Amino acid sequence: MSLQTDIFRRRVARMSDVEKIALAEAAKQVIAEPYITGDMRDEDLSNIQVCKYEYRGQPYVLAYEIIEREVVFTYVDHGAISPAIND
Repeated sequence: MSLQTDIFRRRVARMSDVEKIALAEAAKQVIAEPYITGDMRDEDLSNIQVCKYEYRGQPYVLAYEIIEREVVFTYVDHGAISPAIND
């Protein structure tokens, strides 16, 4: 089971159907192994983990955190992102 923030839902709503399929595959990996799949962030974002994936050669990031053993998807985007998230 997973939860989603409002920001995450809005970003997903703007994605094409095929982008959503690629996102769903990445999300399945995160849900299956949330502590292994993502990379931990540093300093201010230490509670955020990021799973990187590609769709049609374009890099995407799927940010999430684990709260009380529940995966909460917080952000998804493609291309160049803030260096703090896209390291």
